[in-house]
Amino acid sequence: MLTITDTNAKLSSGLLLFAGKRLLLLKRAPNSGNGGTWGIPGGQRSSKEASYTAALREATEEMGDVPKHGVVAELAIQRGPRRYELFACKARKRTRNKWSPELNHEHVNYRWVSFDWCLKNMDRLHPVLRLLLQDPTGADWLEHAFI
Repeated sequence: MLTITDTNAKLSSGLLLFAGKRLLLLKRAPNSGNGGTWGIPGGQRSSKEASYTAALREATEEMGDVPKHGVVAELAIQRGPRRYELFACKARKRTRNKWSPELNHEHVNYRWVSFDWCLKNMDRLHPVLRLLLQDPTGADWLEHAFI
């Protein structure tokens, strides 16, 4: 993905990690940014750091290790002054039963969710996931990533 951004823009990267027809969500700790919401592993990156590299670094910091996966799609979301570059990644379905994250202090829980769960719990989602689902094109893109 070629990305040209303002050098003053705030940049973030994250992983939409799928196993079977489920997406891994992490619950933010109450004392962290967007505390209490369900989101994906990821975080801030520098303008000199490759986006996918940053997404893996952040995921490793937040979950310990990251299951073996393949990147199947990428998208970018602009929310205010911050640009979020997200990578849809597919792991094996059995990952849900054979792997569990070792969450750092930023998160208090995790779960594998369906697309319907996301739609029914919009008010509990991190603002970036909510923005993705509220956009008809974004919601369609995410629904197809669950397949």
